[in-house]
Amino acid sequence: MALEHEFFLITYDEYYEMGYDGYYFSNEDLSNIVLIHDDIVQYIQDTLNWIPSINPAMNYKKGFGLNNYGITLFDKEGAEVILKLAKAWAELFLSGPPTLKLTGNYGFTGNDTYMPEGSYEIIEISRDKLVESFRKLQLFSEKVISNKYLILHYGI
Repeated sequence: MALEHEFFLITYDEYYEMGYDGYYFSNEDLSNIVLIHDDIVQYIQDTLNWIPSINPAMNYKKGFGLNNYGITLFDKEGAEVILKLAKAWAELFLSGPPTLKLTGNYGFTGNDTYMPEGSYEIIEISRDKLVESFRKLQLFSEKVISNKYLILHYGI
């Protein structure tokens, strides 16, 4: 999987130290990162748009959802929604078989401009790895809600 969204648990001090200057937070310590493939982010996109967020690229303007190609910050307000969504998605995916087969985006394959042929992509992913990612986002959210942490998201 190449196109992954990265979610980091960081302190306010760590964020202020790095600032929004293009600095890339290190993912050497895998205990503070959750990776979710872009196909899954697109699959659950409608619910992600419910999450209050902060956009550092737009003078820290408050909004909703993820910046697919940039940085997004989530404070306590956003973490409260992430906690609920991550728990719900984890429980839902846990109900599936060991290898999940999800319907992805529709793609066109034919050259006919009047009646192009196409089909839906099939996303195959390990249920247990996906559930583990959502459970870890739950833990991150709990820390943000109860302490001075942020969730820092890097888009693809």
